[in-house]
Amino acid sequence: MKAIAARLSPLAPLFAAALALLAACGPTSMPRSLGHPLVESAAPRFEESSLSGREVGVPSGDNTRVTVIDFWASWCEGCQETIPELDDLWRDLRHSGVLVIGVSLDDDADVAERAARQLGASFPIVVSQRLAGRYAVAKIPLTFVVDGAGVVRWAGRDTRAMRQAVEFLLRQ
Repeated sequence: MKAIAARLSPLAPLFAAALALLAACGPTSMPRSLGHPLVESAAPRFEESSLSGREVGVPSGDNTRVTVIDFWASWCEGCQETIPELDDLWRDLRHSGVLVIGVSLDDDADVAERAARQLGASFPIVVSQRLAGRYAVAKIPLTFVVDGAGVVRWAGRDTRAMRQAVEFLLRQ
């Protein structure tokens, strides 16, 4: 094993450079989206107070390049998986101009806050069933990716594709 490592060690910088180049390339196109009627349309405007008291919405602040809006609820099994993935995205890319907003459809804000905490959500959470109607949400979880101009560019449930959509928009 040591002999193999010794032969490969001069190549390590080349492998590292190749991996960095591949990582820098990122997605070259927008991933496939659900056939949601809002895709390629203006996102419905809103401003809501999050559970922590922060005002969030669409359009977002001047420094926001991409807004991710995720509709979820404490009782939703699929949301148990998407919320931690969204939190990873938020932690990784918030300093690059990405805002993640969780929209809980729970009836009780305390239940939503407890669930968000248990799922490790550090991004802003609002509680609003009204927004679900404005965004034509029929089934959760459902995530929207909105570009800096306020246009819904992607909608779906696949967190990998969602991340690709965000990274694609950040490259533009």
